[in-house]
Amino acid sequence: MLKSVRDDMIEYGAGYSNWGMLALEKLADPIELVITGNGALDEAQRLSKKYQPTVFIAASEKNSAVPFV
Repeated sequence: MLKSVRDDMIEYGAGYSNWGMLALEKLADPIELVITGNGALDEAQRLSKKYQPTVFIAASEKNSAVPFV
């Protein structure tokens, strides 16, 4: 379905923003960002204010036995 709207996206990108987000997800590899230590939650919140659709941010200020990456 994405392929069928590709040409229209080029002509009228604003009308195909959701399709554009899907294309970005398909084209870009996701990034996992893990922040730990003092101030990790504040830093994660600061970074989350900017829209970065391919970045998954996790933060913890405490030690954890939960595997993530």
